[in-house]
Amino acid sequence: MNFVGYITRDAYATWLKKEPLLFAPGSSVLYSNFGFDLLSLALSSAAKKPYPELLDEHITRPLNMKETVFALSEEQKKRLTQGHDSDGKALPDVPTGSINVGYGGHRRTPFCAECNGISTA
Repeated sequence: MNFVGYITRDAYATWLKKEPLLFAPGSSVLYSNFGFDLLSLALSSAAKKPYPELLDEHITRPLNMKETVFALSEEQKKRLTQGHDSDGKALPDVPTGSINVGYGGHRRTPFCAECNGISTA
């Protein structure tokens, strides 16, 4: 199922208003895809630019990271690797939209010139 259409700024705001925090701010840490989405939304709002443009402008282009992109070229699509779970089962490619782009909208191909041919993604 494609959840992109259900993920909106309003949906995020509603969820934040009704769900309790897991712990007091500053008292613990927890990785959160949702947190990265909120960060990308905040950066995008502050800069008045889409997050992919910001990442390209301030990170990937200045560092010559040509294999880290949001939209793969046809050649990059041929080299994109399949993700797998801890049991070795292939994972689906989950689409991202303009709201849930912070946690994983970018893609990196296995050949990565900017990291000496080794991809960490």
